[in-house]
Amino acid sequence: MMTEICNFCQALYWRNELNSSNKYTKCCHDGKARLPNLADTPDLLKELLTNNSLEARNYQQHIREYNAALAFASMGGHKSTSWRWSILLSNPRSDLPQDCSTVF
Repeated sequence: MMTEICNFCQALYWRNELNSSNKYTKCCHDGKARLPNLADTPDLLKELLTNNSLEARNYQQHIREYNAALAFASMGGHKSTSWRWSILLSNPRSDLPQDCSTVF
């Protein structure tokens, strides 16, 4: 159970996530990073996560599959017409750089 709390942002941690300085810093780096408060959970999602209806139980049982299926649904991008891009994609043994934007 996550029982440890960051003193700055109240993020939850496992006890063994302390760093070498005995602090929890993966969340906000001692208060240096500040995020806006989260918006309220939409009613439909709240119902699916908390109710015991047939529909909610189905959602709760298959939540990982839904997440995986929709993981790229809101990904943005643009189609490149560069000849270099098509050469890289057609050669499966080419070593693509970690950041493909450096190719262009």
